[in-house]
Amino acid sequence: MQAILEFIQNNPMDIVATFIAFLALILTIWEGLENRHKNRLSTQPILSIFEKWDEEGFLYKLVLSNDGFGPAIMENIVYHFASTTYREEEIQKLMDTLIVNKDLVKGEWGYLYRGASILPNREQDLIGFKYLKKPNKQVDVEKTEISDTVTNIGLVTIEVTYKSIFNKRFVKKVTLGK
Repeated sequence: MQAILEFIQNNPMDIVATFIAFLALILTIWEGLENRHKNRLSTQPILSIFEKWDEEGFLYKLVLSNDGFGPAIMENIVYHFASTTYREEEIQKLMDTLIVNKDLVKGEWGYLYRGASILPNREQDLIGFKYLKKPNKQVDVEKTEISDTVTNIGLVTIEVTYKSIFNKRFVKKVTLGK
């Protein structure tokens, strides 16, 4: 113990320099971790799902948009309707279920395979309904059947699983019409 006290008394500048170097090392590590955290946040994708009406010949479109600063790498899209789950590969079955009159309305969809990315400030169509022929405003049956198709879409819940370029996973779940 005596030797340690004697060393400290004889070398105070060395002790202070070592303490300052140790403190600088701790601050450098902390700053690096903070910088890494901010870099990850600055490239985080933010997906939103929204509806478009009467656009480009479509009666209705469901669009996925990346409002973040980094690409969203798709992992999975699942649709839930009437207590049935539809994977993206089964979208045709969902569209057949939703469309009331196939003579008036046609379903279209965009397929996002696993690993596909949506770049920042870009949109991807998920599903849409196009008029095969414009409804005659005097025929109430046609308007009712088209509105039934649109009403059904309000009962669909969509769950999108995606990740950032740093492999952080996100899940966006939206019930349409809410």
